[in-house]
Amino acid sequence: MNTATWLPPAQARVARLVAAGLGNSEIAFRTGLPALRVNTLVQRLREGLRLPDSASRAMLVHHLIAQRYIPVPARDTRPALIPTEARLVRAWGEHATRLAVAEALAMPPVEVDLWTQTLLRKIHARSTAHLVALGHALGAFASTPLDANAPLPLRPGLLPPARATALGLAARGMGKEEIASRLHVSPDTVTSHLKAARAALGCPPRTALHVLVHTLFATGAATPPSLAVPSPPVTAAQLHLWKAITTNSLLSDIANAVGTTPQAVRPAVRHLTAHAGTDSALGLVVRGHAWNWNEG
Repeated sequence: MNTATWLPPAQARVARLVAAGLGNSEIAFRTGLPALRVNTLVQRLREGLRLPDSASRAMLVHHLIAQRYIPVPARDTRPALIPTEARLVRAWGEHATRLAVAEALAMPPVEVDLWTQTLLRKIHARSTAHLVALGHALGAFASTPLDANAPLPLRPGLLPPARATALGLAARGMGKEEIASRLHVSPDTVTSHLKAARAALGCPPRTALHVLVHTLFATGAATPPSLAVPSPPVTAAQLHLWKAITTNSLLSDIANAVGTTPQAVRPAVRHLTAHAGTDSALGLVVRGHAWNWNEG
């Protein structure tokens, strides 16, 4: 361990025990340190990593491992994580509070609690801090992101270069303002590029971006990116819903396609999106194509 990741021995020991899921009283018993001293050392770890006082122990453990103050636990026989579980682990490691985790996942806090308790039992984790440490070992923080800086490559000659780049960046999840800044053009020019892309692909002017990107993949105009995580198990009903999402821009049309109401389909769409480890219809479409759901 180099000097940039060195901790005083007492702090290093406390940090490893926090990552193992032990509470302060257990750490005090294990180390022989007074409980007040353990509290102080844990708080100093937060301060040293410039984390807010409200930062959970899960977030603390993520930063301790990410910045190499403590090692990643050894990979053992614990089961692999499905995308939703990996996303949950990342959220616990990257957000300070339970409510922030729920907001990041677009889930009600009660649903976050249910997913978390189920995952704790699945991989035999003692706490969310231990869950994050094991998540590092299981590769939850090593997934290939879909929002890479490079635009999604399109078939050569499909569009003029500027329009192809605008669409390729939009397909990566970049917003109009961000694309405009990246290309040194106005947001209106980006809108014009995307409008022309819709026309070139035979899509109506108001086609949603996720349907436009599905069209790119379905027509062979672009190849879905590869993913470092395997597909979660999906039911026939989930595949039916996914296919309805890929071809419909409006929630009402998605509901009609699966034979239900917008009120009933909304939570199903939200659940499927979270199950795929993403937070948008675009991400769901891209991931589904990467996993060949279109062949299901």
